[in-house]
Amino acid sequence: MDIRFASKSDVKDIEHLIANYARQNLLLPVTEQEIKENISDYVIGRDDSGSIVGCATYTKYSDILFEIRSLAVVSRMRNKGVGREMVETLIAKIKDMGAKKIFALTYSVGFFEKLGFSVVPKETLPEKIWKVCVNCPKFEHCDEIAVVREYK
Repeated sequence: MDIRFASKSDVKDIEHLIANYARQNLLLPVTEQEIKENISDYVIGRDDSGSIVGCATYTKYSDILFEIRSLAVVSRMRNKGVGREMVETLIAKIKDMGAKKIFALTYSVGFFEKLGFSVVPKETLPEKIWKVCVNCPKFEHCDEIAVVREYK
């Protein structure tokens, strides 16, 4: 397993993986252009054959507030540590950038709790709600759970 930060050559694979989850309403869609513009913020996992098996990225809201998002792992690689390694890789980078608070909106609460995150009301994340969520088609009936991990 190879976990690394993505490069321009990974854009199509990332787009395909996220689109698959977006069709299932498990992730919000991301355009190829959005991925290209933020490619250095993505981490990917590739198996021994070179196939992409996971991706994740982050968004910076302020000098201390970051979100982990677009976390996707192909079904055959779930529960094999790919997601954990990608998120830990992102957390290390984000902490180096000065993060004091990292959050995610997720359907996989248990996964994030194992990584030290705690469930919080979405209303405690107004930066996310009024920058991104307000434009989401699920805004009025969002069923994702907010999780946060804080650092001193």
